Amino acid sequence: MIDLPASIRRARRWSSLPARAVGALFGCALLGLPTTSRADLFGDIKDGIDDGLRVIGADVAGGFTGAIGVVGAAYVDELEGDALELPPAFADIIRGFMDMEDFPGAFAEQDLQRARLLPASHPGAEQFVTEGHSGVTLDALVIVNDARYDAIVNWNRSWPEVLEGEMSSAERKALFLMLHELVHVRQFREMGRQAFLDEYLPAVVRDGDHGARLEDEAYRMAPRKGSWAREVLDAYAGGM
Repeated sequence: MIDLPASIRRARRWSSLPARAVGALFGCALLGLPTTSRADLFGDIKDGIDDGLRVIGADVAGGFTGAIGVVGAAYVDELEGDALELPPAFADIIRGFMDMEDFPGAFAEQDLQRARLLPASHPGAEQFVTEGHSGVTLDALVIVNDARYDAIVNWNRSWPEVLEGEMSSAERKALFLMLHELVHVRQFREMGRQAFLDEYLPAVVRDGDHGARLEDEAYRMAPRKGSWAREVLDAYAGGM
């Protein structure tokens, strides 16, 4: 077994790292390790990649880049087994947006059904939602911070209330977050894990979160100013 953290720290040709190394890291056999050992190993690997990126002066985008590129597929799949389907009341709100005439088709019903939700405080998931980020999507698994998770699983707003702006700040942020992450769920479904990683990781390292094509598509859905979802709610609720 190679020493993954050490080998990552030794790597200096970072422009080719995602294409050459991410596939191996993503497929590494972490499932046989206890959860705590896997979490510790993940932390070491993440620190190694972050250190290497700093050597060449690249900005570490965090969120997805700090997680999915270095975690084994089996680890993600195991976490997904502990996750919840989107609650029916919340899923119906998402469908309300999807039924709008000008919905941009950023995701489909099958993405809504396959998405699985997990709080960042879940054992083994703490490392994925990095500072400054509210959530991260790992294929069908969406890990969100606890405030967003609580707002989603306890959702009790109707579609008219949503359009009229009768939401708390936490609810509005949770709704925007999931509209954003569902775009990534669809991207993973269409592209597959490896193709997504091969495009996403080099782009966010080179261009940052907002510069990457796949991330830009999700931001155009929500939550940034001018995004489709924000424009819809602002139009109905008078620009809250």
